Amino acid sequence: MNFDPFRKIDFDNVADVDLADIGGPLKTCLEYWRSVSGEGGLPSWRGIDLSELPGDVLPLVTVINIDWSRGLVGADSFTYRYWGTGHVRAKNIERTGTTVAEHSDRARIVEAEYLRVIAEKRPIAFRKNIRINEPWRAVTQTSIRLPLSDDGVRVDNVLSASDWASIPPDV
Repeated sequence: MNFDPFRKIDFDNVADVDLADIGGPLKTCLEYWRSVSGEGGLPSWRGIDLSELPGDVLPLVTVINIDWSRGLVGADSFTYRYWGTGHVRAKNIERTGTTVAEHSDRARIVEAEYLRVIAEKRPIAFRKNIRINEPWRAVTQTSIRLPLSDDGVRVDNVLSASDWASIPPDV
């Protein structure tokens, strides 16, 4: 377990979120993804216009490329193509061009989420606690991960949008 030393919050716990329960900007992202998907297919990265996403969620968007050249080997196969400025500011790191394997202690958690989206070829929403900036600051992050495909079948990219809710400090 990976506990927050200030609040005893488990940072390894990830919960699925029913897509019917997401709202606000994440729901708008899902609706946009569905609008460009066509008849049950998967949209391509080339077909995505990030400016169509809500402005308040765009800083918390990421996109990964999946390298299929060696088969799907996991976190080493996922490279961040786009790492939103909100992530840069809050986490003090720019990950564009790096792999999920370089994601330090969170790599296995993020890898598992991407592997599910790739295997199931559908949007999936997740909720987990993350640290931002200083170790005593934490938020609950709800993310929707949206599969993208160059050929409509194999998942070649995943677009993720996140929404953060503050976790109040213990009193």
